[in-house]
Amino acid sequence: MELRSIKWGSPLLSDIAQKITPSATLALSARAKEMAAQGHDVIDLTVGQPDFNTPAPIVEAAFRKVREGATGYTPTPGTTELREAVARVFGDDYGLKVSPENVIVSPGAKYSLTIAMQALLGPGDKVIIPAPYWVSYPKMAAMAGAESVILETTMEDNFRLTAESLEEALDDNVKMLVLNNPSNPTGVGYNRRDLEKIASVLSEYPRVWVLCDDIYRKLVYGSFKHLSFAEVEPDISSRCVFVDGVSKAYAMTGWRIGFTVGPKELVGAMTRLQGHSTSCPAAVSQAAALEALTGDQGCVQDMLNAFTSRREKMLQRFSTIEKIEVIPPDGAFYVFANVERIIGMKRPDGSVISDDTELGDYFLEDAHVAGVPGSAFGSPGHLRFSYAASESRIMEALDRIQVSLNKLD
Repeated sequence: MELRSIKWGSPLLSDIAQKITPSATLALSARAKEMAAQGHDVIDLTVGQPDFNTPAPIVEAAFRKVREGATGYTPTPGTTELREAVARVFGDDYGLKVSPENVIVSPGAKYSLTIAMQALLGPGDKVIIPAPYWVSYPKMAAMAGAESVILETTMEDNFRLTAESLEEALDDNVKMLVLNNPSNPTGVGYNRRDLEKIASVLSEYPRVWVLCDDIYRKLVYGSFKHLSFAEVEPDISSRCVFVDGVSKAYAMTGWRIGFTVGPKELVGAMTRLQGHSTSCPAAVSQAAALEALTGDQGCVQDMLNAFTSRREKMLQRFSTIEKIEVIPPDGAFYVFANVERIIGMKRPDGSVISDDTELGDYFLEDAHVAGVPGSAFGSPGHLRFSYAASESRIMEALDRIQVSLNKLD
């Protein structure tokens, strides 16, 4: 018997299933891979995935655990050893008193964020999300039944949420602020003064939780230092939910390990949600993550050194390309390029590039360079380019973009 196809928007699907659209970054990466499979030399600067192999000691720790037979279920919130390691790291780095009961390990930081929202939010609740934002935040809020309140930031403010705009948006229905520090897609981080101002506003709204997405906190540049509310304003830290993982700093995206640090009651609720959805993270991945957190940290510095060099070269090359403006990122591995001056220009065939999505399509078709339109991040008129690629490919990509821009009128 042949299975019947279900059309998108079919009443057979739930409301939430119809509302959730595919990830723009993953969709563009898939398109770039499809073009590459067709024989095109595509330079893909879309996906936020380090281009390094997972460090050998981490891989070997995983193999060792497999050989020892550690292939079964673990406790739902993760192994005791890994939760103890996460507690130590957060205690040392954030100045918090953290016990394993404050920690839940999940299959990826994306899932950590998802169940944190589901444990705290429901219908009628609002979530404040500064834009540009990571593409999944509003979808996660929707899956929790909550409403997203998008607060636009500006290039003049370095894409940082201001205390003034936050205060204007707060009301009795707001239950959460999402703060990604450093940010995807901009790479912008919040300094001590920024966090103090935000904390001062939040002190008047004790019902509001802060979901701190700190996944890029170890990948920061120059004099910038990642700080948390726990270090800046301890009174706020009691209603902060800290999410981190091993995917970015340790090149472990496919191992799918994220972790959340928060109040025991919240961790307990998240554990119940996880227990009825994914059960537990993979045992072998937890063994690898344990080695990542407790082993030699030189691998993080090595990758950071490479990212630092790429960042500098990308910024230098962008400074020579007219009509594109960028802000140096404080962390992560993205450059968020303002391309508003290109919108409205004509392609060689006379057609007009009407928005950032069409510009992204043009670069992909003409230059065979893939970047993510800013519209996907709630900030039209921009393109995000990842420098998680070799320096030679990054430079070639920007050279190709320059050639394609020269064809526009």
